Amino acid sequence: MQLLGMALGDVWRRQSTLWLRFAGLLIICAGLSTFAAAAQTLEVTATARVSEHWRGAYDLLVRPPQAASETERRLGLVEGNYLGTPQGGITRQQYQTIKALDGVEVAAPVATIGFLRNDTGGVDVELTAQPGLLYRAEVRVAETAPSDALLQRQVGYFALSSVGGDGSARPLLMDGVRNLSYGSFGKGNCRATVGDLPVLWTLVAGIDPGEEAKLVGLDRAASGEYLPDDAPLQEAYDQTFRRKAIEIPLLVSENAFLGLEVALNVQAVPLRNTDVLTSLQKAQTEESWQKARQQVEALFAADQTQTVLQQEVALEGLIRPLEHHALTFRPGQPVELGPYGSFVATGRNVLLYPGPVRYEAGVHPAGVSGLALSAIAQGTWGEQIAPQIETFIPSSGVARPSVDVPGDARVFRPLSAYEPPPFVFAVCGSYDFARLGGAQDPLAYVPLGIYEPPLATLRYDEAGRPVEPRTLTPDLNPAGFIPRPPLALTTLEAAEFFRGEACIDAIRVRVAGVSGYTPENVARVEQVAREIMERTGLHVDVVAGSSPRQVLVQVPGLGYVEEQWTTLGSAAQVTGGINAANLTLLGCLLVAAALYIGNTAQLSLLTRQGEIGLLKATGWRSRHVLAYVLGEVLLLGALAAVMAGLLSLVLVRSLGLQPAWPVIAAVSLVAPALYAVAALYPAVRAAQQPPNLALRWGEVAPAGRSGRLALPISLLGLACRQLWRRQARTLLTVLIAAAGVALAVVLAGVVVQLQGMLRVTLLGQYVALSIRPYHYIMVITALAMGVLAITEGLLTGVLERAREFGLLAAVGWRPRQVGAAVLLEGALIGALGGLAGGVGGLGLFWRLAGALPPYVWLAAGLGLMGAIALGALAAAYPAQQASRLMPAAVLAGPESRQVATGRIHAAWRWAGAVAGLLVTALLAGSAIWGGPERALREGLGLGRAPAPTPHAAERAVSGEQALAHARTLAALGPRALGNEAEGRAADYIANTLASYGWQVQHEPFPLRAASLYGADGSLLFSVPQDQAGAVRGLAVPFQGLQAWMPISAPVALIAP
Repeated sequence: MQLLGMALGDVWRRQSTLWLRFAGLLIICAGLSTFAAAAQTLEVTATARVSEHWRGAYDLLVRPPQAASETERRLGLVEGNYLGTPQGGITRQQYQTIKALDGVEVAAPVATIGFLRNDTGGVDVELTAQPGLLYRAEVRVAETAPSDALLQRQVGYFALSSVGGDGSARPLLMDGVRNLSYGSFGKGNCRATVGDLPVLWTLVAGIDPGEEAKLVGLDRAASGEYLPDDAPLQEAYDQTFRRKAIEIPLLVSENAFLGLEVALNVQAVPLRNTDVLTSLQKAQTEESWQKARQQVEALFAADQTQTVLQQEVALEGLIRPLEHHALTFRPGQPVELGPYGSFVATGRNVLLYPGPVRYEAGVHPAGVSGLALSAIAQGTWGEQIAPQIETFIPSSGVARPSVDVPGDARVFRPLSAYEPPPFVFAVCGSYDFARLGGAQDPLAYVPLGIYEPPLATLRYDEAGRPVEPRTLTPDLNPAGFIPRPPLALTTLEAAEFFRGEACIDAIRVRVAGVSGYTPENVARVEQVAREIMERTGLHVDVVAGSSPRQVLVQVPGLGYVEEQWTTLGSAAQVTGGINAANLTLLGCLLVAAALYIGNTAQLSLLTRQGEIGLLKATGWRSRHVLAYVLGEVLLLGALAAVMAGLLSLVLVRSLGLQPAWPVIAAVSLVAPALYAVAALYPAVRAAQQPPNLALRWGEVAPAGRSGRLALPISLLGLACRQLWRRQARTLLTVLIAAAGVALAVVLAGVVVQLQGMLRVTLLGQYVALSIRPYHYIMVITALAMGVLAITEGLLTGVLERAREFGLLAAVGWRPRQVGAAVLLEGALIGALGGLAGGVGGLGLFWRLAGALPPYVWLAAGLGLMGAIALGALAAAYPAQQASRLMPAAVLAGPESRQVATGRIHAAWRWAGAVAGLLVTALLAGSAIWGGPERALREGLGLGRAPAPTPHAAERAVSGEQALAHARTLAALGPRALGNEAEGRAADYIANTLASYGWQVQHEPFPLRAASLYGADGSLLFSVPQDQAGAVRGLAVPFQGLQAWMPISAPVALIAP
């Protein structure tokens, strides 16, 4: 007890330096324990968030070994439409083996058969034609807004030369107009076929109807009869080719993914010139037709024309795959499909089997870092595809299918033409994409491939200039970059009939008994994957835990397109990345803490060597000296541990983390324990030293043999000499500062790298919202240790060199010069530590990441400058103490110096003790109950959410005005399917919000689901799960909703 009392008294007498050690231990304990609690909370939170968005429609993707492309193997990414890239190679037997495995809930195969050509029909015009008028019909096929790119233009002319009393007529036809009839439709109407609709190449694929129903609910989305399950194919008779054939059951999509519109413009001029009429009647050869055409164009250019009909219509929703219809235009009436039409395929003698797109590494047009690829054009349609089609065109008996895709169209997906066995289609029903299954989680989205085209957005033009983003739709070229998905489905038996035994391209597997993201569930999925590989030898990818990633692809002839690819194993990368970052940061901090504690222990014993020698000289035994020294160390460590534990709990609660008592208690004891261990060896050595050696106080290096006194000629020289004289202390202090700077550099790199890794996927973006603020605790703790180490080292040096500074003052040095010398010492230590820490941080980050991005070099440079500034700041207090030393006092001896410096008044001591007790009580209460700390924060206004300030839009709109807006929107007409009223409504809303001071940017996007909630949280409206799909229109009757009641509407996007 006597030794403990002496230790307490000694702590109080030497508070000028001990408070720095206490503060250092407190910061280390609080920083380590808070970060440990934060890391544990982050790991749990990230795992929970990932678990919520871990699983997509299926867990495993099984493909042939050759299916994985070089891009996929190199980048760990799978092309956005990987189910639309057929490979073949999986047999029916392998499929049955997978289907029969334990743990397989669903095994849904996909077998691509090929593109089948079909003529969709013609464009008819029906009007009241008059003899003596020449009509010109122009048919334009273009992409819908905002592209409006013209794809096809057809111009034709027709006229009635005379009309008999019985209604008969002599038609005059030229340039694409055919099948002109007159008098058959009553009231003198005539009909003319003036153009053709675009020819479609429809992709047909085989599926297992039962498994597809379990995976996506295809049976519930079908109208009519569903595909037969495991039914043998039947024989039929082909009327077109007059032969026996196999009947193929077919389920046809109701969506054709045609982002096209057809516009018809019919004009008329009087046919007064008999020469023009004669030319039209007698034109038989190409030369005569050319002459007649020139005369007709001159007639329309010279005479006043009359517009008879001008109308346009979108094809989506009107044209379905494998159908043949006439699109009929009538003046003043809606466009409608003709009365005739059926499921036909005029090109059943040839099928086109698609191959994969080839990519190479590209460069981002904006020069930013990120993944960019370039699609490789593999020739043109005229070079690669047209000759193959011509090979299979029959010489007689049927109409020759025209090569409808332009010959100069680029080929990105190679097509192989083959002649199928004789077959006929038997369409049993149709299915609607919008009714397929429930909405997929956009964060865990995996492509369904055969049910939707890849999502693509044009971001830059071919020259790399940014453009207004627009969504790209599949074109009519089956070898183009954005293909249409399979629009006709059949059975696996039919796929085997066309492609042979190994007809299956991929199998989507859903594992039974798996829900959240847990190690057990991950192991279960991986076990099923290993079993599939062992039993079949196929390539298996675990897509559970995958997430979409935006990839920029340069497409020749189009520009830079952003596609949504799939990152395999995103969940493991997110949670693994967080754990790796936390372990790296914690390791760096422990190294810095160990160096600081070692330095503190060394300085503590170094400053007391004279005292220890005096105790030994007065008869103290070594064990008593050792107990006395270690008692002070343990006392200081115990106080720091208690205060650090309470402070850590307060910080944890303030940051909204979950306090882990065992973790905080354990970490709070680490630093005091390390302090005691670090002080043990020097304490033993000091206690065992003879008094005469111990009384040689200091660690100054001996002078050289020359005996000359090398006087410094500048403040910088003095600072350098003083650092060189105490090499061991300088080196240790530099290492502590270097550890802090290295930690800052590594932290900057790891945090940026971690967030960069997370942000490459949508799932990572979601999790990243919960991790960013906490890692900066490490930098603050490390830099605080560096500042305290420099301060303590320089302050100890000032006390050691008091007589030296007194002598300098006695010979004429001014106080500011003495202080400047100490400041320079701190700046030099900071510079050396910053340089070493920057190099060490760069090396460690390169070891971790394998690269040194520019932002890491920037962090190292900023770390060097920051270390110099912090070194000077840490030296400010020692410099002030050095400049206040009085020459007479310090030259008189330690006793006089002690009297000169004075003592703290007893009242101030008691005040400090009472304040410490109050702070301790506050920390203890807030740590245990959380009440006082919360009350204090609320009383001071800290952390209190500010009262929301209503935006100008909210203040300016009353209930009556809101209803007026609703009436205005209703007056615009029904809004659906992207019509003109929908565009006007969007413009009206955007302009109204802009008038209230909001910055508005709007673009259309499809929704998977929509839910509206009232202010009380009650559900007002929700798209049912069984109808979840693209919400094309939304009309909600709100009963009992007042004009002033707010509503909220969370929505789930198909793609952000």
